[in-house]
Amino acid sequence: MLGLELASMNSRLSLQKERKREHSFSREAQLETCDTAEAEAKPGLEGLRLAIEWRIEQRTWGRIRQLKVEVIDGCVIVHGCSTTYYTKQLALVAVREVAASWPVEFDIQVVPAGTDLGQAESFACATR
Repeated sequence: MLGLELASMNSRLSLQKERKREHSFSREAQLETCDTAEAEAKPGLEGLRLAIEWRIEQRTWGRIRQLKVEVIDGCVIVHGCSTTYYTKQLALVAVREVAASWPVEFDIQVVPAGTDLGQAESFACATR
């Protein structure tokens, strides 16, 4: 009896792992099918901005909320909110991959999970 329960539990765990793997692959495929040609086709600063946004989305799996990238006066400025410092670090790595020679101002706020985005700005100001 115990052997059947263990076998059943193992098969359920295997099925769960397979579903997670399939979801991971489908999300990866979604990100890779993003229109990167659009970013490369746009000239100059707009193409750079789009390429940086796309790379951040890809690296962080879309976990940066309110993501906004600007290129002003030769400086890349990245705005957004994250729930972890790790995600913020992933975004920084993504920016460096695309715009290694550009100066970067990094304005991604780390706010607690579940915080209303309207409150995120006041939370960030209160913790400074």
